[in-house]
Amino acid sequence: MSQDNSTHFAIIGNGSQAKAWAENLFDSKISFSMLLRPGSKYLEASEKSKFPVFSLDNREQLATFDYIALLIPDNQHFNVLEQITPYLKPKATFIYAHGYSMLSEKLNQKFSNFGHLLLAPKAIASQVRQRFLQQQKLSAIISYEHSTNHQNDKKFLSLLLKGIGANTVIESTFKHECFADLLSEQALLCSTLLEAPKRVYDLMLSKGIPKEVAFVECFEEMKLIVDTLLQYGPEAFFQFISPNALCGGSKAMEILFDSEYQTKLENLWKELENGSFFEWMKEQNPASTRQQLVNNWKKSQLDKIFSENLL
Repeated sequence: MSQDNSTHFAIIGNGSQAKAWAENLFDSKISFSMLLRPGSKYLEASEKSKFPVFSLDNREQLATFDYIALLIPDNQHFNVLEQITPYLKPKATFIYAHGYSMLSEKLNQKFSNFGHLLLAPKAIASQVRQRFLQQQKLSAIISYEHSTNHQNDKKFLSLLLKGIGANTVIESTFKHECFADLLSEQALLCSTLLEAPKRVYDLMLSKGIPKEVAFVECFEEMKLIVDTLLQYGPEAFFQFISPNALCGGSKAMEILFDSEYQTKLENLWKELENGSFFEWMKEQNPASTRQQLVNNWKKSQLDKIFSENLL
């Protein structure tokens, strides 16, 4: 896999997502540079890096890049773009790993002289790296809706997709990727998938079920169920499961997923549509929320079963 030597590409960031992209691209022999904040400790060790590393205030270097991937937190995109755009090539293009900042900050309007592309791997950073190494399936959502040179952008994005290991590609829009990602996180992946098994687990313990038994039933089997669904699909899944699981699951669906649940789900969507979620997020302190959730889980029996290495 080779890259046009006239195309210069950089990654801004040094977090987990940036490192995953960098390692995969390096292994794929795609040339790139890393751009880091002035004063970053990693700049001091840049001579030991496998790829070129520069400071974000290096104006001469900034002027060489055609494509720049913003692999930093979404709420930092605007400030960084405001800082570097005066020194970039005309029509330079930014690549986003998520549509959030485009929707919340309208970056395509504020920086309309530049291109904006979406390349969103649908995996956390550790999985982006692991799936690349193991040559497993990795889905990615892309968008060219704010492209300034569609032919070149399509060619370069195709190179990056292969370089990071994305082998299932879905073309969509910034909005659809952003809203789908946010709703799935809120309603399923980072709430229900954690809280529902924990509540069932805690209920089992309160009724005298041994913690090892509860763990296997609520957590180990959850992975087996998801693996089966992804491998065979829902229709086949319902053919596989026992009568008890089939009838009991159907009964619980009617009880748990009632009209009130559907209303709450619709309200989550409305907050995305009317922009109130984006405004609410600006008032949040992610570090504080992260610590609060970690502390809450540390108090749980579930965390203890992991720390005690019982399973």
